[in-house]
Amino acid sequence: MDITLYQISCYLVATMLTFKAFYNLFLYYKNRNQIHLLHFAFLQIAYGLYILFFTQTINTTNPEEALIWKRLEDIILPIFGIFLILFVNSYLKIFSTDFVYFYILLNLLLSVAILFDFNSYHIGLLHEKKISSLGIIIYETDQPVLVNYLYVSRILTIFWILFKVVTQFIHYLFKNLFLFIGFTLFCANALLDILVTINLIPLPYTSHFSFLILSFSVDFFLKSNQFEKKSKEEFKQILASPKKPTAFSFLPKVKRIDMKTKRKIHPIKINSPLSDKNPFFIRTLGNLELERGGIR
Repeated sequence: MDITLYQISCYLVATMLTFKAFYNLFLYYKNRNQIHLLHFAFLQIAYGLYILFFTQTINTTNPEEALIWKRLEDIILPIFGIFLILFVNSYLKIFSTDFVYFYILLNLLLSVAILFDFNSYHIGLLHEKKISSLGIIIYETDQPVLVNYLYVSRILTIFWILFKVVTQFIHYLFKNLFLFIGFTLFCANALLDILVTINLIPLPYTSHFSFLILSFSVDFFLKSNQFEKKSKEEFKQILASPKKPTAFSFLPKVKRIDMKTKRKIHPIKINSPLSDKNPFFIRTLGNLELERGGIR
């Protein structure tokens, strides 16, 4: 079968997420203190692989090959959940370390269970999900009750993590409209995909579009928040040490006249010699021009 526009959109989303992931890895390489950039990069890579594996199950000429990609797709989703909680906790620190380790362990066990579950990925359990409006056929498998329970519980846990982020970070969400829209779209599309999975709604999966928007909004938020933090630190340094102005200071150029003694300042005539008892000092943040008798 020829490639469809829906498949092209999936490939484009996976490609853009990969480029964004490598860019975040480059930023982390330049500043190793920003560990959240490393987790965010692997989060994008995990979701990009998830989209790539999912695309291989669409309009395939070999249904048995689709089973392999479907297994990989189900394996990578718990990995996505691992990097999601690592990214959230490395930036916000709203979960305890014990909970993070426990969540990672459960997701790893789920991935291992799916990897070695040979009873769920065979041709007898394969069925087709046809979406005639897009001209695509998605090959899926029926999972055992236990695997479905673990799978759905991991998805619900992801939603719970996002809910905790919203409650802890709600003032930033409303200050950054783009971030709020990204969170809303991703949660709504993820819930919609769950309804599509259980065959309640005859629509295609669309969460990859909303995740790309969310990824851009998170990138924009991280950069703007980092710039704001640097500006505050620079301003504090200026207030703490006014005699050593920074190169990127936004303060206007001013002239300071400091007296080493607390004596009264007397006016000085132009032609009168300076007194050694009452010296004065001039400091500027820029160039200082003096002119006397036409000589500058």
